[in-house]
Formats: sequence, C-alpha cells, structure tokens
Amino acid sequence: MSAPISLVGGVVAHNDASTIGAAIRSLLAQDLGGTAEWSTIWVVASGCTDATVEIVASLADREPRMRPIVERERRGKASALNAILAHAHGDALVLLNGDAYAEPGSVSALLDEAADRPAPFAVMARPVPPHEGVGRVVPAVASLLWTFHANLHEAILRDGRGNHLSDELLLVSLPPPVIFPRDTINDGAFLGAKLCLQGGARAYAPAARVRIQIPDTVGGYLDQRRRIYVGHWKVAEATRVVPNTMVTEALRRPRGALRVVRRTFRENPNRGRLPVLLAWESIAVLMASWDRWGRPRDHVRWRRIAPPQRSPAGTERGSART
Repeated sequence: MSAPISLVGGVVAHNDASTIGAAIRSLLAQDLGGTAEWSTIWVVASGCTDATVEIVASLADREPRMRPIVERERRGKASALNAILAHAHGDALVLLNGDAYAEPGSVSALLDEAADRPAPFAVMARPVPPHEGVGRVVPAVASLLWTFHANLHEAILRDGRGNHLSDELLLVSLPPPVIFPRDTINDGAFLGAKLCLQGGARAYAPAARVRIQIPDTVGGYLDQRRRIYVGHWKVAEATRVVPNTMVTEALRRPRGALRVVRRTFRENPNRGRLPVLLAWESIAVLMASWDRWGRPRDHVRWRRIAPPQRSPAGTERGSART
C-alpha cells in the first residue's frame, strides 16, 4: 500500500473569534479514509484585535499539529497566505478562510478531483451561503448569485478552459505554484490566472461544499462585490488574464452562458430576484470603477462589516468580510 498523502492545512484569519474554532475543527474532523493525513495546520492570525489569537493558541495547546503564526500588523490576506506557503512542506495544501466551514467529506472530494493530475494544480470547492431557500432580499439575492457562481465554474472548469478559482476552500499542489503580490485582492483569481499561464490544471469539486458568510445588508453586499470587481481588474492588469465571470462567458460563449442561466433558474427558487441581482451588480461595478479611476480605496485590508444574524451550522455566530 502507498503511503498516505501528506496534507498541510492553512487558515487565514482576521478578527474571526466567532468562527475560527469551527473553521479549524472542520478541517481536523474530515474523514480522509486513510488515503491522506494532516501533517501540519498553519493558522495565521493577522492584525487581530479580538480574541482570535487566544482561541487559536488554546486550540494549539490541545492539537500538536497546529502551528499558529501571529502577525501583529495587518498586511492583507496575500501576505498571510505567503507566510503559509513559506512553511508548507508536503504533498498538497488545503486553504480555508477563517470565517468558513468545510462540510464533512469536502477534503476527500477535493482529493478525488485532484487524483492523477500532475502538478501544478488547484481544485476549488463549492461555496454555499447560509441561506439557500426563499427568504429576505439580501440572502435571496446572495443565494441566486452563488448558484450562478457554482454552475458557471462547473461549466468552465469541466473542460479545462476556466481561469478563475474561488478561494474559500482550495486544494493546491506543493511546492506552491505562486507567490502572491502583497497588493493581491482576489487570491483565487490570481492563482487561477497564473496556473492558466503555466499550463497547470484548474478544477472544481462540486461535492466539496464549504459554508461561507455573506453580508446581512445591501450596503455590505455592495461593498463586498465592489471589492471583488476591483480585485478582478488588478488580476487582469498583473497577468493579462481576464478572470471568468458571467459577463465574460456571455461575451465569449453566449450559448454556454444561456445554459448556465437555465440551470440556475431550475435549481434556485429565488430566480425572481434576478432583476435585483442585476441592479446591485451594476451598482457594484460603478462603485468599483470609482475606486479604480476616481478616488483610490484600499481593498487589500478589507473593511469589516456587521456579522449576519445567523450562521451556517457548525460555525456558531459568524463574521462577514469584504
């Protein structure tokens, strides 16, 4: 029998006291079926002013595989990720956001999708918002958005032409295929673009579900989306690779985009919120345009927004980030 795959975990947190414990436990509790095992879990607590550092230290006292890294100064997620990459020695790296929760079986699903793929590669999980049914406006619009997101990625990554990856839960080959520039905003999009340029594999494991936090207000939603659009533009400028979105899919492959829309409408009961989604996305693009060409705004160190009133099961009361 071959030796188990040596997995390194990486979790990045900033003021995630309400979710960091559940995030770390969601990795350690994964049933890897004897085909893989955790060697080390690196946890970067960056510029925290709440109890995140204390919670991580307490968990590390009871879990010898955990290695905390405390950054007194908050320099952004890219710098924190680079700290993990510098210490990651093994067969593959699993990255999880400090306010996310890897559902049972998600890491095995990532490993199954990565099987027999030569390095470099990365496999993304399916981000799932807390509310997937019909509900209030913001959760309903977010649910519709993330269903579009899932179906788009399944379409573009199935045949290997997609260049975008979500960063909530990622399996990445080692040694690391990238080092992130310190001003990176969308690390998943940057990783996907660099792999595209290197000829590396980009894949999607829809069975690997990761519970995420979403903003609870319209203002929070717009702030989050404007940051993502600015981040996409920065990736395009740095790599000359334009990240995949529904807009780029519609322009390049209208029939493929229409299939994504039809599937999303079949699957998501919030299809009637599409006009609201389109209006909010348009506003977010205008806000991002102002950030890029009007008054500059620092999106590397995201601005915290009010946490939602409810959190996905297992995460306790969560936080949301933009």
